[in-house]
Amino acid sequence: MLEGLSTGQIGSDIRTAVFGKEISKLKEGEDEYKIQLRYTDLLRNNITDLMNMRITFMDMNTMKVKSIPVSAVAKVGVQINGAELRIGAIVLLRRKDLV
Repeated sequence: MLEGLSTGQIGSDIRTAVFGKEISKLKEGEDEYKIQLRYTDLLRNNITDLMNMRITFMDMNTMKVKSIPVSAVAKVGVQINGAELRIGAIVLLRRKDLV
């Protein structure tokens, strides 16, 4: 178990990589521009790249900063059933230690 790494942090990091996160604003005269942080199109649309994405956290057991790939703590599954089969697949992310 990795003390200090929560399911929320994993989800938040993946959400930021895929959908982006406003990290700042730039104001120029009357105009204001949001500055978004997110992966490039190629990386955020590739499950393998997302699973290789590194998550950095403080390990409370060793009191050291660690960086591990998402694949070390989560797995991807595809759920297909009923009407969803016609639409496509839903990608689910589950913590490995909670399955």
